[in-house]
Amino acid sequence: MLKRIVSFILESIFPIAIVIIAIVISLTPKIGNFSFNTDTIVISLFSLLAIDSILDKYKTKKRIVDKTDDIDIKVETIENKVIDISKRVNTIESAEILKKRSDFERLEHIFMNVKENLFVSGINLEGIVPSCSIIKELANNGVHIRLLMLDPEGEKLFASSEMSGVSNNERKKKIIANLDFLKQEFHQEIQSSQIELRIIDDVLPLSFIGIDLNTKKGRLIVQNYLYKTPSSKSLMLEFTEQQLYWYNLYIEQLELIWSNGH
Repeated sequence: MLKRIVSFILESIFPIAIVIIAIVISLTPKIGNFSFNTDTIVISLFSLLAIDSILDKYKTKKRIVDKTDDIDIKVETIENKVIDISKRVNTIESAEILKKRSDFERLEHIFMNVKENLFVSGINLEGIVPSCSIIKELANNGVHIRLLMLDPEGEKLFASSEMSGVSNNERKKKIIANLDFLKQEFHQEIQSSQIELRIIDDVLPLSFIGIDLNTKKGRLIVQNYLYKTPSSKSLMLEFTEQQLYWYNLYIEQLELIWSNGH
C-alpha cells in the first residue's frame, strides 16, 4: 500500500507541482526584498526539470526492477513445474519398464499378437508347454520361432540349480521331460526349420520373450533370475524401441545366448 502511495506522488503530484511553480514564478512575485526575474525563473525551471528527469529515471529503473523480479518468479515457477513433470515422467517410465510377473498377461495372450518372429528362452520352458497349439499355429502361419532351454546333461546344470536353490535332480527331470515333449510336439516344424529348438550348457542369468524383434512394434520381456529366489518373485523388464539403448542391449544378450546354444 505504501509503495502505491509513493508511486502516485512521484507520478502525479510532483509533475503538477512543477507546473504550478512555473506559473507562479512567471508572474514575477516578490517575497520580501527578493523578487524573481527572468534568470531566476529559467534556473528554477531547469532545476525542477532536472529533478523531474532524475525522478523519471528512478521510476523507469524501478519498473524494470519490478518486472525483472516478476520474470524471475515466473521462471522459477516454470522450472519447478518442469522438474515436477520430469519426475512424473520418470516415475511413469519406471512403472512401464519394471514389472512383476503378475503384471503381465498370460503367455498365450502374448503369443497371439506375434506377427513375424518369436524368441523364448528359459531354464525349462515350462511356461510355453500349455501354449504349444498356439505356437504351432504361428509356425504354420509363417512366424519364425526360436526356443532355448538348459542342457539337462550339461556341466553347468548343478551350478544353475544351486543358484536357484532347487534340487538338481528335479530340475534335470523337468528339463528332460519338457525337451522331449517339445521335440515330439513340434517335430514337423523343427524339420522344416520353422521352429528352432536349442539347449545351452550355462548358468542363465536371464530369460527372454522376444516378440517381432527388429520391427517397429518389437517387444522384449526380460526376467532376471535372483539368487535362491523363486522365479515368481523375480524382477521383470519390458522394453520397446522407446527405450532404444536398453532394447538393443538386451537383444544383443539374447543373440549371444542363442549363438552359444546347440
